[in-house]
Amino acid sequence: MKAHHSEAKRGGPIPSRVLMGALALFIVAVAFLGGSARQDMVQLSALYPIAALCLIPAFWQTKWRNVWEYGALCVVLALFLAWALLQIVPLPPEVWSSLPGRSAILALDAELSAESLWRPISMAPELSRAALFSMVVPVTALLFVAATKLRRSALLGLVALFGVINVLLGFAQLAAGGGSDLRVYRINSTGGPTGIFANENHSAAFLAVVLLVLARLIIWAIKAKRAGWQLYAGGFALGLTLLSILVHGSRSGIVMGLAASLAVLLMFWKSLPAFASNSRSGSSRAKVRMRKLQKWGRYAFGALGAAFISLIVVFLTMERVPGFTGLTEQDAATDLRWKLIDPLWAMAGEFWLLGTGFGSFAPAYMQFEPAELSLPSYVNQAHNDFLQLVIEGGLPAILLFLALVYFVGRSIFRIVKIDGFASALPIFWISVIGIVASASVIDYPVRTPIFQAVLIWLLCVLTLDAKVAVKDQGA
Repeated sequence: MKAHHSEAKRGGPIPSRVLMGALALFIVAVAFLGGSARQDMVQLSALYPIAALCLIPAFWQTKWRNVWEYGALCVVLALFLAWALLQIVPLPPEVWSSLPGRSAILALDAELSAESLWRPISMAPELSRAALFSMVVPVTALLFVAATKLRRSALLGLVALFGVINVLLGFAQLAAGGGSDLRVYRINSTGGPTGIFANENHSAAFLAVVLLVLARLIIWAIKAKRAGWQLYAGGFALGLTLLSILVHGSRSGIVMGLAASLAVLLMFWKSLPAFASNSRSGSSRAKVRMRKLQKWGRYAFGALGAAFISLIVVFLTMERVPGFTGLTEQDAATDLRWKLIDPLWAMAGEFWLLGTGFGSFAPAYMQFEPAELSLPSYVNQAHNDFLQLVIEGGLPAILLFLALVYFVGRSIFRIVKIDGFASALPIFWISVIGIVASASVIDYPVRTPIFQAVLIWLLCVLTLDAKVAVKDQGA
């Protein structure tokens, strides 16, 4: 203890148990408090201070050379933070009054003789401050990666852990019924299992990503000849995850889940040559063990595949899956999304230069809301993350997003250029990005803290994948 105390006084590294304890606390807090995108959720008022406290040991332990290993991601995140901060800086009346979309506020100022007030770019500064503070979650997630130097398998394992918790809690919610105390987010939860999320669409989209992550972990274990309990545990988790998607009741989630399942099959198909070469290498004892594992693995995956097909057939014929039965039906939420398109485009055309301020969509939307959409409930998100980014962030946010797209595209291109499509890795990344992008077109899953932390970890894995691919080519 004295040694640790003297190290801390000298500005040295903190004890590893403190750092790992903070990481564990952060993971638990994000998993059980970060499933909603609503700023008025009481869970978020607990999550953000916890994340800020966990940021302290992560920041203290981080070496900047480790941060710059993820340089492009760090720069984009830092610039997003800077722009969110600039949006809440008060501007002189002459500057603020020249911004587009402020005519209604200017008219009120004239009535109240308040023309001399300094106001920021944001049309709802208190909500923009909350949005700025919410970025503590992705920042902490990134700094923990740099501070602990977690490997790719560990980061993917964290994503899989979140998925398993989501599946188990979802089944518990389903068994307990609609009024159960297991549903932490009572405002948004429906009768279906939402797990650690407040919205079943977000939960199902997340599980589609988890399917791909579990498949990659299984393939990794087989290639590394560590496929003992990992193979069976991963296969069991894979089956439970697909079953959970089927019973979620989310139509978009089922489509994404089936697309992810197809990608998983392609990943295993592309990995067969590597599995075969593993069985021919190593000691004679390892070869025998690998051949036995392959034999039982084929039986296990064959049985699992048959079970998947049987489950889908049973659920389709017995009409037990709300998502399947509603695939051809248009509910009120879907109808509302279609009606939102015109006012959203009008808002994007009005505020594309500097935006309305992050987090300010709901009050800004009221100026553009058609009379026929004036309902007892209100529209708090655009249900299209790309358009909402344009509306809230303006041109600077568009440029930062394009920089992120370039970073992701360049990393995937490097992997494809070196590995081609002969390996499972390009299929994995194209599928993950495709699922997240598709979910963001019709909803707002990335606005939940869980998705934000997980996406940071996945982008860190992508960065390391691209570097390993380039290094292997040089070797």
